[in-house]
Amino acid sequence: MARIDNGAWLAYPNVGDQPGAGGDAFEVRYFGNDDLSELRALRYSNDNPGFRALYMAPGESILEAEENSD
Repeated sequence: MARIDNGAWLAYPNVGDQPGAGGDAFEVRYFGNDDLSELRALRYSNDNPGFRALYMAPGESILEAEENSD
């Protein structure tokens, strides 16, 4: 599992039977963790059906972040 050490906003394909079981990992979009990252990730997910914006805390995987976001 890949992990991001500094935390970041991502948009990832959220299609599948289980949370985090989207699709090809190459489709994950990284938006960083600056002041506009959340806005950019949310806009991207709104413009691209099947994508979800998510903040990953330092050291989390996408699946862990998905479980902690609820």
